[in-house]
Amino acid sequence: MTTTESRSNLSYDGVVYEQQALAPEWYETLKEEGYVAYSATSGQNPYNEWYVAKDAYAMREWIMANFNIDKLREEYADINGHWYEIDDVRLKPEGSWSGENEEFEPVHGAEPVTIDELVWAESKF
Repeated sequence: MTTTESRSNLSYDGVVYEQQALAPEWYETLKEEGYVAYSATSGQNPYNEWYVAKDAYAMREWIMANFNIDKLREEYADINGHWYEIDDVRLKPEGSWSGENEEFEPVHGAEPVTIDELVWAESKF
């Protein structure tokens, strides 16, 4: 699934998602229970997106299964489960590659982007 419309009301490996104008009832409740929450919102736009995950790992797995990865790879590089802005990675020297997506490495001092940044990159905003 790659479109936001097809993900509504989906619960997948510890992630709950909803696309609607206002925060769903479960959003604040689950946040208060210690789950991690993410959102991409613009006022009361019906395309606001609300996510709650049991932890960051579950959210990263959900992103890989449900986001448009090709679109994300236009701006970010996935290196060992961490996403970096494309300008913050470089090609490793030939011969040091060890597997898929490992031919790139972050430049010195580069930090992975946050899950919030990935949520915004996937959103309609």
